Amino acid sequence: MFNVAVFLYDIIITTGEEIRCFWGRKVTGAAILFWMNKYMTILFLAWNFGSEFAPSKEVSMCSLGPHTDSG
Repeated sequence: MFNVAVFLYDIIITTGEEIRCFWGRKVTGAAILFWMNKYMTILFLAWNFGSEFAPSKEVSMCSLGPHTDSG
């Protein structure tokens, strides 16, 4: 969760610069890299956050006592 907090803090403090430097200007390679970096990170963090709460498909085998083979 620390990584999410740091990323949100970064978004908050850099939004003004993003608007000034990238919005309403010609799309350049640097702008594309900037947006890909920012929005792919958002998608990754959302996916990672969602997978924390998804039910597990792994089967857990637990033993209540010593295993005896009667066969």
